[in-house]
Amino acid sequence: WQPAADSPDQLECYRRTEIKLARFGTDLNLSARLSTVQDRRGRLQSFALTRVDRSGVRLQRSGQYDAAERRFLVTEVRTGSRDVSARPVSGDVWSPILALWMPATVGPQQRRVTTPVFFPESTGVAGLVSEYRAGTFLRLEGTRVPVERLNFYPDGDPSRLTTLLFDATGRVLQQEKRVFGGVLKIIRSTADEALAASLDSVDVDAQSLIPMDGNLGRTNIRRTIELLMTVSEGGIDEPPSSPGQTVRRLTGTDIQVTLHVPDPARRLQ
Repeated sequence: WQPAADSPDQLECYRRTEIKLARFGTDLNLSARLSTVQDRRGRLQSFALTRVDRSGVRLQRSGQYDAAERRFLVTEVRTGSRDVSARPVSGDVWSPILALWMPATVGPQQRRVTTPVFFPESTGVAGLVSEYRAGTFLRLEGTRVPVERLNFYPDGDPSRLTTLLFDATGRVLQQEKRVFGGVLKIIRSTADEALAASLDSVDVDAQSLIPMDGNLGRTNIRRTIELLMTVSEGGIDEPPSSPGQTVRRLTGTDIQVTLHVPDPARRLQ
């Protein structure tokens, strides 16, 4: 980020995302570039998004906040078409580049805040709850560094929780989220280091399948198996549906998983 050229009270921010994913061997890679103009509190003024999916389809979307009309004027360019539409909002909304503003929203004196955030990918607004947690230590390059903790999640769904670890200046050093039975950690680095890293794609279906132990019996007749995932307290992460399982949330602590024989035609789609 950098101060905006025409207004020192605003910030010009840029984020580049490169995702390497697979689904039963099918390439689901995604590349996206997002730039925003926002004030120093994080309130979004404008954005420009470019996204390219695995098939090469390019989406270009930009938006400008109209404070008088309480709306974003959104321009969307796809292959061979250009559309302009208005997205009403109830008032000020905050930038989706959360790490620049979220650490300043909570602290020992204000431990829980709900903030409306505008997401250019969906052109919709969602309330994000941020909660302050006691400090801890993070080991960086062999050194124990004191950090503050903040949890955030969509309003009404605490099971989709993400943790930010940040230093005394508000700079986010690490992001953590529980997925696929483990913890996904996003660690602060330079852009060159991140883009130069050689990593294998994550197969989301293979990682999310529910393991079964023991002899189920008569599997040549049984086409589906119903499982109930539950915890006694707290939230529970929701594994994604796949050709071999269907997932349905029952409550904040209960998830129903139906294992079934994958449809060969569906796997080829």
